[in-house]
Amino acid sequence: QFAVPEREDGTHPIKVIAEDKAGNRNVIQKDLVIDTQIPDEITGRLSASSDKGQYINDGVTNINQNLSFDGQAEVDASVVLVLSGKTYTAAVDATGHWDVTIPDLIPDGSYTAEVRVTDRAGNMGVKSIRFEVDTIKPEMSDIKLKPEDDTGFDNTDGITNVANPTIVGSASTDTAKVWITIDGTSKSYDAVINPDGSWSAKLSNIGEGEFTYTVHAVDVAGNTNESTGHAITVDTRNNVDGRLDEGSDSGASSSDGITNVQRPTFSGTTDRGNQVFLEVKNSSGDTVYSDSKQVDGTDFSFTVGSNLYDGDYTWSIIAVDKAGNAVPDEGSFTIDTSSYVTAGLSSASDTGQKGDNITNLKNPILSGDAEDSSVITVDVTGNFGGSVSTKTYTAKANAAGTWTL
Repeated sequence: QFAVPEREDGTHPIKVIAEDKAGNRNVIQKDLVIDTQIPDEITGRLSASSDKGQYINDGVTNINQNLSFDGQAEVDASVVLVLSGKTYTAAVDATGHWDVTIPDLIPDGSYTAEVRVTDRAGNMGVKSIRFEVDTIKPEMSDIKLKPEDDTGFDNTDGITNVANPTIVGSASTDTAKVWITIDGTSKSYDAVINPDGSWSAKLSNIGEGEFTYTVHAVDVAGNTNESTGHAITVDTRNNVDGRLDEGSDSGASSSDGITNVQRPTFSGTTDRGNQVFLEVKNSSGDTVYSDSKQVDGTDFSFTVGSNLYDGDYTWSIIAVDKAGNAVPDEGSFTIDTSSYVTAGLSSASDTGQKGDNITNLKNPILSGDAEDSSVITVDVTGNFGGSVSTKTYTAKANAAGTWTL
């Protein structure tokens, strides 16, 4: 054997000559390849078939057995993968592409695997592959209608008058996507996720009514979870129809708002279960009566609790439903507990001396003054057809308060 003087990396031709004692020679010529370079063009990753998370090539997966790795190395090199102290030999093809499958069950956690590539000269290069195994479903909690959108008297009942309400909640910080589906429909809404795991999703064009919805979540490793049975009611409409009750609208008309009832009743209808508020104000704008009540059905009524003085008043009724929709109705009324009337023969029927109410007419005309539109009832007692009896006649005062009969 001979020690070859140090040479640079590369191909060096050599000639070996052997001569025996008899002078016979044998010559061998070969190329000597010197390679001291560590393999550095090494790639490695969790294979696409095993990288099953939400993002390609992120090295996060929910597969924990038969994980595959692949990459590129020098042609004709040998490749092994070392993980947790175990060595696994990779298959290498003619182009240098390598792949290896680890049959062992890998617990959840973060790992660093080493790819060791040894070339034909015995130089070894190392490449690290970081990956994570995560088989735990993303957690979800605090799913509810956004408090600011949960309108009405109770901001935890899931009832709203917001046409496009927002659902909020919390999820694991490794959650990659959250979305909501409305049960029984094809509607789906993606959520915006914050770094702390809180999320929100606006339900646009959901429509009116009661709905149940399901929240879906998937983390970066591809684990999925869902939360079902959540309810929301969207109600943007309400109705109320109020009035001075007919039984309190005394006088000639039961709908003119003029009454002599000093403790009037107001009644009406509204949507079932509403809260109804009544306020009565005098002509100076002062509140003289107010009350509220929860309506079990659809009908309601209020009776003023103390006598109201004669005068003009306004009333307002506001109905508020569970969603917070408030609708008003209003009107006016007059309390009039006094009246006046004058009566006598009309000037044309008062024959003889005027003002003495003595006439020679068998069918005299009576007249007088009263309040506008008052109904005048006149009872006449006398000899009718040979016997004394009483007959009743009615008249109505005109707009000026004058009546004739």
